[in-house]
Amino acid sequence: MWKNPLLVQFGERVREERLRKRLTQEELGRISGMHRTYIGAVERGEKNLTLTNLQRIAKVLNVKSKSSFVSIFNARAIFFMLRRVIFRSPLSIIPM
Repeated sequence: MWKNPLLVQFGERVREERLRKRLTQEELGRISGMHRTYIGAVERGEKNLTLTNLQRIAKVLNVKSKSSFVSIFNARAIFFMLRRVIFRSPLSIIPM
């Protein structure tokens, strides 16, 4: 199964921050209002988080938006992610 490198890298940062705070996946899930299996899937890069869920996790982990936690969303990664979406989309939905 193909995993988006951006999501994998983000999940690794979530895991690092969670372990730094000495939280289990279950504890992080309970505090943030998410299921532990969802947290595990995020950490493995299997889930594409909504901004709402990103904010909930960041709040529990006390991570500021300008930290390295969010800095993985660099221009190069966004470019490749968008390029993949555009070229896999049917031509009828690409604006002319």
